[in-house]
Amino acid sequence: MAVVVVTSLAQAASFDKPWHIRVPRQTLLEAWQRLKTLEIPGIAADSRFQIAGETRFVSPDGDDANPGIEDRPWRTLQKACTSLRPGMVVYLKAGTYYGPAVVRTQATGNAPAALRAVEGAEVIVTYSEDWIRAEADTLVSVEPSPDIRNRAMGKDGQSRHYPPLLTLSGGFLEVSGLHFIGVRDRLPHNLYSENGVSISGGTGYRVLYNEIENVGHCGVKPMDHGEHGYLIEGNLIHDLGHTQHDHGIYCPSDDGVIRRNLILNSAGYGVHAYSTPERIVISHNIIAGHTDYGIILGGPEARVYHNVVFGNHEGGLFFFRDACRHAVVKNNIFWGPGKTFGVDHNPSDNLADYNCIAPESTVTTATAYTYGPHNRRADPGFINAVALDFTIRPDSPCVDAGDPVTGADYGKASDIGLFETRHP
Repeated sequence: MAVVVVTSLAQAASFDKPWHIRVPRQTLLEAWQRLKTLEIPGIAADSRFQIAGETRFVSPDGDDANPGIEDRPWRTLQKACTSLRPGMVVYLKAGTYYGPAVVRTQATGNAPAALRAVEGAEVIVTYSEDWIRAEADTLVSVEPSPDIRNRAMGKDGQSRHYPPLLTLSGGFLEVSGLHFIGVRDRLPHNLYSENGVSISGGTGYRVLYNEIENVGHCGVKPMDHGEHGYLIEGNLIHDLGHTQHDHGIYCPSDDGVIRRNLILNSAGYGVHAYSTPERIVISHNIIAGHTDYGIILGGPEARVYHNVVFGNHEGGLFFFRDACRHAVVKNNIFWGPGKTFGVDHNPSDNLADYNCIAPESTVTTATAYTYGPHNRRADPGFINAVALDFTIRPDSPCVDAGDPVTGADYGKASDIGLFETRHP
């Protein structure tokens, strides 16, 4: 029997719940621009690698037999990925390119490598129609099932899993400025199928300034094969997944930094720091509209600073399992009707202080964390939360109310939230 390919987003997953964020696309892009260019004292405005080596180019009008120079570019994303070398930048010109593709380059801190969109170009990475048809042809009929592991069953009797649009393997690799569009609404998905960008082994990765949408599992996912020391910054990640196992960013590996991202409307968590990642830093993100909590912490020594965690269905932040120890959660705005902090499976010795919390949200004290004396229950005074503008008014109770030690500031105590007030 032929597979029934999903033809509408509503069939694939329901993204019309009251907590989901729905704004016009131009408003969404403006919010993303504010966030990815957010000035953070002490942090560089541009986190791309500084690479002075070779440059190559790719264009939909090119040819993979070309040398890849600007006036004779390559054509395919896979050619770009297989040709990438330490000390090289490959630029993609405007157009549509097709995954799945894999970079296997062991670059170094002294000779990193990058796959980038040409500045200002709209570069889409998706699956080809031929690929989608071929995947559909491998499937038997798919009937609605409460067990998502069996929704996409191959003719060989095995569950089908779709590969990431892009996989980075090696180390010190950067991908920046691309627009990844998955097939969550076009093919039936199983558990843990189809990421936007996967990271596999090594250190020093940077996933920067990309848009990732409509994938079946996670927007960005280090695959827990020893990768560490990665930076995920300035991305717009939205409208993805089917179940509570599907997240905006999944980060099981150590020493990751997740910063300046706009993460909206996943079927699971916004940022899933699980199972036991050590020393994760989650700062200056907007995390909103997720079906579960905005953030889950499962490992030790996490630092969660200066985020706006807004309107997530289950709540703001979840302390989970006994490995979750010594986390510090400060200078954030938690805004929404659910639980501010959730707890399960014996986390311990965590601290939440200097946060602004919606008066109507539920806050329960627990031995899992200390609810510090500097938290405040108040309206933070957003300029326009409906338009995702979380700048605070000059009379906001968050001005100069943050931790003066933890946060960066412009001369007085830090503000709570994303944007730091400049004083005369």
